[in-house]
Amino acid sequence: MATLTAQAKLTVSDIVADAIELDISMSPTVLAGGITSKTLKTARATGSALTVVEATHYAEGTVIYLRNMSSTETIDVELTSGTSHIVLAPRQWSVFPWQAATDIEVWSTNSSESPQLEVGIFSAA
Repeated sequence: MATLTAQAKLTVSDIVADAIELDISMSPTVLAGGITSKTLKTARATGSALTVVEATHYAEGTVIYLRNMSSTETIDVELTSGTSHIVLAPRQWSVFPWQAATDIEVWSTNSSESPQLEVGIFSAA
């Protein structure tokens, strides 16, 4: 077993009277996992989704990491069939605990480019 430490720091100043500072982390025990890269070949308007994580292979509490490697394309991430829940603009990323209730499917916004999506799946206890 290993420990995954996911940490997000956010510091904002000069927007409001009081500066905002956030430092949040989670450290679940990881039973298995890794990071791979997927190529998206179809856009939502022209083709079917690419399934990047199948719910049947994981349990509740799995931690998911997604990073859009494209410098120009946006990637839609669907966590519930038929609804985009996360929109990753170029170079954006997301880390979240996943309930493993449905597959995670993705589309690119443009079929002329084949953007890369980095996918991390960490089965946690």
